[in-house]
Parts: sequence; structure tokens; C-alpha cells
Amino acid sequence: MLGKDVTAQSDLIWYNIQEILGSASMETTDIVKVTAYLLDPADVGAYGAVKTRLLGEHRPASTLIYVSALAAPEVRVEVEVVAARAD
Repeated sequence: MLGKDVTAQSDLIWYNIQEILGSASMETTDIVKVTAYLLDPADVGAYGAVKTRLLGEHRPASTLIYVSALAAPEVRVEVEVVAARAD
């Protein structure tokens, strides 16, 4: 279920990212690029706190974009990541 605020939505997004990475035998440390889309600049702190908590010391390249709308009216944040691993 999609949460109502950016913190809840960010938690769900990053949980899903971890699950997807795990299914490919990867971890968050394999993320090389993050692009986040937020509706409201006031939400950057809440989003950033979740991202920092889950990525720890890992600092992939990041882009944050403010947009006027996302896929559905209740969606406040969207995140896409690129992960790579040199074997």
C-alpha cells in the first residue's frame, strides 16, 4: 500500500529497490546512479533521510528533479536507480 507522505512512500520505494537488487544478487552498494523526482521541495529532507538511512556511507551519483506531477495524484516521489557490478 502506498503511504500518504514522502517518508512512507520513500521507505516503500527503497524497500522495493532492495528487493529488486537482491533478486539480481546485487546490493545497494552496486547502485551507481540515483534519479529522484519530487513534487514539493519541502519534501527533500524527508526523502533524503530515508535514502541516507538505506544507503549508509555509499554515495552513488544522484540527481534530484522537482516536477509538477507524477504518475498518479497520490504519488509524491519517484526514484529510479542504475546498478552495475564489475565481475
